[in-house]
Amino acid sequence: MNLQAPAHVTHPLDEIVDSMKRLLGANLVGMYLHGSLAMGSFNPDLSDIEFLVVTKTNLSPETRRSLAHTLMELTAHAPAKGLEMSVLTVDALRNFKHPTPYEFHFSNVWLERYQNGEVDFTDNDKVDADLAAHLTVTKARGVTLYGEPLETVFPDIPPRHYTESILEDARSILEDMISKPVYNVLNLCRVRAFLEDGKIASKKEGGEWALSHATPFQNGIIEQALAEYSGGGTAPWDKAALNRFGQEMAEQLPL
Repeated sequence: MNLQAPAHVTHPLDEIVDSMKRLLGANLVGMYLHGSLAMGSFNPDLSDIEFLVVTKTNLSPETRRSLAHTLMELTAHAPAKGLEMSVLTVDALRNFKHPTPYEFHFSNVWLERYQNGEVDFTDNDKVDADLAAHLTVTKARGVTLYGEPLETVFPDIPPRHYTESILEDARSILEDMISKPVYNVLNLCRVRAFLEDGKIASKKEGGEWALSHATPFQNGIIEQALAEYSGGGTAPWDKAALNRFGQEMAEQLPL
């Protein structure tokens, strides 16, 4: 496994894999990296470590609780944006539905919920519309960390479900362009890259693709986002310009 990231980023993966093997035992089918780390464009300050775990059968409430405690501990050694992961069963993949049923989810957004005891570990009816996007990216660009090869585990997700998933993300971004400008600008670019060119891209790749498909005004915003994402420092963002960029991108997307 040759990942383009510093050792302090890739090293926690060994601990994550060992923890999942210990907690899930014979029920574990495999672990699969996706997102920017898998696609060679990881930024330790702006990216999280994203992975999926596949199991043979459903998880017990006790196992979900153990996963939560373990991942809270592992987060202490993760990049600033943390870990994002979901557990799905083989059956959920073979009989794919959108939104997709899942067994367990963890991210920085969920971290406080777990810490405050706000999660019902007995809930067996959880679904997530974002998983259509995660599964598509994993099948196209993912890395097998442990277990059965991803090519044999993950189905081909119907493109319409991937489209629905990324457009829903775009709608959320357009409601608030200001809060996370780099993430928002580059995510909108990669949505366009797929819709116009069928390109399944990282945020960095989406921005680079958009530079040859955007107006001069849009390019200025995209170049600023790419420079910051690539570690070129930060510059003040013009809120009015960001909102104009969002409005123009909204006009180019089938929202």
